[in-house]
Amino acid sequence: MLSTFIQHHYNALLVLITTALSGATLGMIGVLALMRKQAMLSDALAHATLPGIACAFILFAVVFPAQAHSAPYLWLLIGATWSSLCAIGLMTWLNHHHELSTDAAIATIISVFFPLGVVLLSYIQTLPIAGQAGLDRFLLGSVATMTLDEALTTSLLAIALSVLLLVWKKELFAFCFDEDFCHAHHIDRGWGQTMILTLILLATVIGLQTIGLILLIALLITPAASAWLVTRSFRQLLIVSMLLGSSACLVGGSLSYLYPHWPSGALIVLILTSQFFLALLYHRYKTT
Repeated sequence: MLSTFIQHHYNALLVLITTALSGATLGMIGVLALMRKQAMLSDALAHATLPGIACAFILFAVVFPAQAHSAPYLWLLIGATWSSLCAIGLMTWLNHHHELSTDAAIATIISVFFPLGVVLLSYIQTLPIAGQAGLDRFLLGSVATMTLDEALTTSLLAIALSVLLLVWKKELFAFCFDEDFCHAHHIDRGWGQTMILTLILLATVIGLQTIGLILLIALLITPAASAWLVTRSFRQLLIVSMLLGSSACLVGGSLSYLYPHWPSGALIVLILTSQFFLALLYHRYKTT
């Protein structure tokens, strides 16, 4: 009976597993963003992916006009990564050469990249290419429209990112909590910052299909914030944040799959918000 169920719902199960993996990975990476006070940076990088996705679609349509209606998912993710790297470069340049504060640089990135992406999406809508409206799923997320290729690509990226986090866990922990330890063990500050930026950027790209770029910051930060209220160690913080992100994505993704007109991103954020308020109530009860 179980094998029959799996056979008939194989696609749905694979998509939901992918969604849960994405939530677990972003939950863990969000701990680093929260500890290093880089929550708004992740939001800026998420918004900065939109012009890259649009440019990648347009470039694919020009190079392969016969297949423009089905631009490969990995191609779009490469465009999103390239755009986010440009955003990081712009923010670094503004900080170092114009002495602009970090929050002002982040605001500049959002105000430049996101409107540019909206304009490019509007242009794509005018092209005589079937399927261009599929790019809208990157705004609010859509688990129901995820294909098997997209699910496999996202799963592999999420697993690879989780492995990187586990391999660098000791160094990243020291960088977040004990800079004296980093100095004593010759762990370069620039290396730590680069690693965290890399992990946040890749996590942002992974979460695009699941929750969408507009709400992605919620999946990065809210599980970590909830876990912060109920844990006492870095290890517990990672585990609880991973479980909260994974469970929210699994439930929200399941509802979105059952009701395709409900955006997965909004459902996941509502579940994450419920988790946060429960954690807040627990924290207040524990401290009274």
